[in-house]
Amino acid sequence: DATVVDAVRRASLALPAHATPTDRMMAGVVAAGAVDPFRDDRSLEGVTTTGRSLIRATVDSLPPLAEVDDDRLARRLWGRLTDRSPADWPLLERALIVLADHGMATSTLAARLAASTRAGPHAVMLAALGAVAGPLHGAASRTVHQLFVDAEHHGADAAIAEVMRRDGRVPGVGHFIHKTDDPRHDLLFDSLATSGLDERRLDVIAGVASRIADRIPVAPNIDLALGALTYAAGMDADAGEVVFAIARSAGWLAHSLEEYDEAPIRFRPVGRYVAR
Repeated sequence: DATVVDAVRRASLALPAHATPTDRMMAGVVAAGAVDPFRDDRSLEGVTTTGRSLIRATVDSLPPLAEVDDDRLARRLWGRLTDRSPADWPLLERALIVLADHGMATSTLAARLAASTRAGPHAVMLAALGAVAGPLHGAASRTVHQLFVDAEHHGADAAIAEVMRRDGRVPGVGHFIHKTDDPRHDLLFDSLATSGLDERRLDVIAGVASRIADRIPVAPNIDLALGALTYAAGMDADAGEVVFAIARSAGWLAHSLEEYDEAPIRFRPVGRYVAR
């Protein structure tokens, strides 16, 4: 819809230069909802139709780094995250696919909370993006990306030692649900080696991954693979948060459809006052 596209782009352009990609995506969702006369349609058909427009709006809210005349979502997103290696955009599509599968993560719960009040899909998406904006949920790959940058300049051992000293742990290893191994990591990480991305950066990634495996007997998770992708493709460190949010969008809207069939406002924790 040209009206939605225009509103989303104008909203993004109105933001200051230092606005984060998540700021722009949230502004794009608000703008898309403001011009949508069917924003409160919570039927299956309505949410499905709106969802397609919303996910496209989050991508179009990001300023393009390369001209892309292509309706494929991953291809359009690639041109907004990097101007390098356009032939490797299927890597991004793979990342979107493996990240789409999720359980009741924090952002998903936020989406269902909004849907339980019968908020429309735009507001549901905004609630979920608000949870993603926190540094402990959708931004985990940013620390991984920075680890590779540090390894490029100071070597793998120095970079790993510094992040352990600073944070007490190495990012991108271990997972709350995937206890033994994270198949999402393997699907994405293994495909990097056969890509046409920067060979020098791929060597840095391989060196860091090898040293982590030597020192830490815990399997790597999807954040390590996502951080590797954003680093190898010359994206900004916060690009992983964008990929994470867009990948989860379809799931958030699917959860909202389920929640619309439940009793409204069923999430109501009871507070208990404890005197001190």
